[in-house]
Amino acid sequence: GLKAGKVDISVKQIGNNAEIKITDNGPGFPFVYSGNILNSPQAFEHFSSKSDGGGFGLYNIRNAAKILNAEIEIISTPEIGVETVINIPGVIEDSKL
Repeated sequence: GLKAGKVDISVKQIGNNAEIKITDNGPGFPFVYSGNILNSPQAFEHFSSKSDGGGFGLYNIRNAAKILNAEIEIISTPEIGVETVINIPGVIEDSKL
């Protein structure tokens, strides 16, 4: 049977940047790649046109990161889950009270 999944989302300020971290305990990606999934050509072969229409899509994530001038890292560990970290620069202005 299916096991219940868990997704954790955290947002924190690092200087003037925002860091968004999303982790899940799902099956991970269906291929092995050590490092940032967005650097793997396999990722876009597997996820650029999903037939079930589920998910936001790596292509859209990569494009959104470019628009925001953000750094994004996606690490998948098979049978353990996926960790996605997005660092968005300059979203928090210095307060001069």
